[in-house]
Amino acid sequence: MAQLIRFLWRRLRRGRRRANLADNPAATVFRRGRALVGDGASRGGQVANSTAAGRLSSLRLKLHHLRAKRRAILGALLATLLVAGGLVWLIGQFIPQSVGVTLEYQSGLLSRPDTARYADSLNAYFALNPTERFMFNVNQPNMQAWLIQQNSEIKTAKLERTSSKGSVRLVVALRDPVVVWRLGGEQLYIDASGVVFKNNYFAQPALTVNDQSGITAKDPTAITSGRFLGFLGQLVANLNHAGVGAVNEVIIPAGVTREVDIRLQGRSYVIKAYSGRDAYSQAADIISAVRYLDAHKLNPQYVDVRVAGKAFYK
Repeated sequence: MAQLIRFLWRRLRRGRRRANLADNPAATVFRRGRALVGDGASRGGQVANSTAAGRLSSLRLKLHHLRAKRRAILGALLATLLVAGGLVWLIGQFIPQSVGVTLEYQSGLLSRPDTARYADSLNAYFALNPTERFMFNVNQPNMQAWLIQQNSEIKTAKLERTSSKGSVRLVVALRDPVVVWRLGGEQLYIDASGVVFKNNYFAQPALTVNDQSGITAKDPTAITSGRFLGFLGQLVANLNHAGVGAVNEVIIPAGVTREVDIRLQGRSYVIKAYSGRDAYSQAADIISAVRYLDAHKLNPQYVDVRVAGKAFYK
């Protein structure tokens, strides 16, 4: 019975609800409109969102292109500045034709050489080696060897920058002779390294070679042995600084091969040396022999040090 009553009550309420909807169609329209408005708003929001996203994407793309263009412009500007700076630096490294020549200070220098000859020799070197016309690429040892070959009185030569506007100058040091060798009307000078040269700008050396061999300047064997001349210059220089007396005479005797006779200041005897031996070790033998003779107050006719490590006297 109770179930029947509940069933009838539900049927009654359902009927009343339908009657109300039939009497008030605006409610149905409102519901339908609300559903339609809701769907349209949703679709409109999606369209608006899509448009905004498109605009945002387009703006980002433009910013990306602008950044890329700015990077390209800055890169091109930087490359231009680097190239311009490199060209300025390269121009600053270029060595002009007119290079100033400066003589290195040396005590005893009595006269100045014609430095234009040295500048001409330098330009001749650059003509043979054009890539070395730039300061950073100069091979200083090769350049110095060339200048010495062309001008034997040069001892050292180097290119260096000056403090004024980055200009370049050639600094030259000249050879100071220790021996002069006279052959006929010609004079040849020998420095402490044994190098022979013709132009002397220092005082005339007191030591002169007394040539008794009979050779002449035209003789192809005369003065052409670089080893012999090197030996002579080194031997004299070592003895002059040893404190046993300066060499005051060098004799090239006749009828012998590679023998050099020398006399020391304050001593009457002759010292016989051999040019085939090392000059430094032979100078040491001479110094030891002279000190021995001085200590024993001996004054022989000659001292022979031609054999290594030994000294004979008579």
